[in-house]
Amino acid sequence: MYDINKEKEEKYIDSFVYRSKNEANQLLKLEIYRSTEGGFRCMFFITTKRKNGYQYKKQTGKDGLKSLMWAKNCLLDFLEYAKDRYKGDVIKIFADDKRRWRIYWRSLKPLGFYVEKTKYLPICKKI
Repeated sequence: MYDINKEKEEKYIDSFVYRSKNEANQLLKLEIYRSTEGGFRCMFFITTKRKNGYQYKKQTGKDGLKSLMWAKNCLLDFLEYAKDRYKGDVIKIFADDKRRWRIYWRSLKPLGFYVEKTKYLPICKKI
């Protein structure tokens, strides 16, 4: 499994980023930040070039489930960190497409996440 390194970012009021590299030398990145609508948003992506960052609906990862397990462990690390500091806030996870959404939902449902019945069907959890 890959290293879990949490860093506090200065982009937003409350922003955290987890970074690692996989065996294909790709950058794994999970960003969690406070949204202007309230609560936290979570964004996970794999890229080959740092300057490109997140690329909507583009499959750049070649690592399969290992990277998803890393992202899940990072999310669990953040929830453990946030449970006393941000009690009562909600974290929302969005997916680019149905295939990703189903994978995220299958993995997060046993952890107490629920689906918010709005247009984008975010997967949510109260911290």
